[in-house]
Amino acid sequence: MDSEHISQLKLQVEKTLGRRILSSSDCHYLHNDIASQMQLTISFNTLRRFFNLMDAKHEQSIYTLNTLSMYCGFASYDDFVTSLKHQPAEGNELNHNNSDLLNYLVMLFRKTEVSGPNDYTYNHLVRETILFLEHHPQLIDQFQREIARTKNGQEFYFEQFINVDNLNSFYGDGLRYYLHVKRTIHSQLFGNYLLCFRYWLTMDNKNLDRHYRIVMQQVVDKKAQPSWAGFYYASQLYHASVSGEETESILIKARQFYTTIPTAKEHLLSVVVFQFVMSQALVLIGQYEESLFYVGELLKYKKKYVTSWPDTSFLEAIYLFKAISMAHLGEKTVARELLEIINPTNFHFLSKQYMTILHLTLKLLLKKNASDQKQLQHLVQTTGFVRLLGE
Repeated sequence: MDSEHISQLKLQVEKTLGRRILSSSDCHYLHNDIASQMQLTISFNTLRRFFNLMDAKHEQSIYTLNTLSMYCGFASYDDFVTSLKHQPAEGNELNHNNSDLLNYLVMLFRKTEVSGPNDYTYNHLVRETILFLEHHPQLIDQFQREIARTKNGQEFYFEQFINVDNLNSFYGDGLRYYLHVKRTIHSQLFGNYLLCFRYWLTMDNKNLDRHYRIVMQQVVDKKAQPSWAGFYYASQLYHASVSGEETESILIKARQFYTTIPTAKEHLLSVVVFQFVMSQALVLIGQYEESLFYVGELLKYKKKYVTSWPDTSFLEAIYLFKAISMAHLGEKTVARELLEIINPTNFHFLSKQYMTILHLTLKLLLKKNASDQKQLQHLVQTTGFVRLLGE
């Protein structure tokens, strides 16, 4: 078997997992993630041999290669190898076949009728399209440009499937198409908030300031949707944390807005977005006590509206925010208890690397570990989220 193809598959597995495989504990993460994602399984020792963490007497079996390829979104190992052969050299124009494929993908967003935001079939289609595009990067820019003009592209690809792991690459770059076409208050707050988040993570203060100023041009009053206000206040917090401005007035205004939000069930998703966006921003900038307030509110909403609660990846993130805050506030016993119940295999597939960075940061805060530190540095380098390295 071609060793170069095997090496490429190893890289693809690590990309899918959201972390490098450097130790036996990393193989445990991979083993658990494969088990949660697929009906097929691979033994722990087989994974150790595949990543050269254990002596191997024989070549990898076709079952192992097929299973790992399927885990990465391919039909088989042969399909994975074929995809490598079809990747064009960087800078090449789209060929005729790729052009036809691009037109087909755009058509799925332009012409498909969707029953609503919770349409399972269409959500699954969008997920598979995103995974497919990651294997065909030559299609991404033109694809994003085209679907930014479609209702489904705006509401699903950009607004619902927020690709945090690629916020500093193609998804973040594609937001310019979305912002150019969709000019509503919501879209301008949403898109520019994400770019404030991107440039805070990457320590690009000049661009952070530019998008912050666009956010501040939007009108957010008591009648605004809660999610809009979340984007508005979180953008201010990211900007204040790097500009040296005080955050107290922002926190007060955000709390005042929160107390005016209607409690009707139909506002659930927008309120949850407000709570989540604020919790995340506050834990990242070090406002841990205030972050715990919104985390507590999120968990109250979970109990109140359990039947309509978002997926498990959302809950993992909430517990992670709470654990980080508790650890920094000196409650390390509580933080360790929370760490035990957080399952990294449940992190959302579009923010797995980002959430793993936060997870590793928490682990290092509780106990120094050279392997975790090396893993953290690799993921920060991969995502470009250099601010998360800390001091």
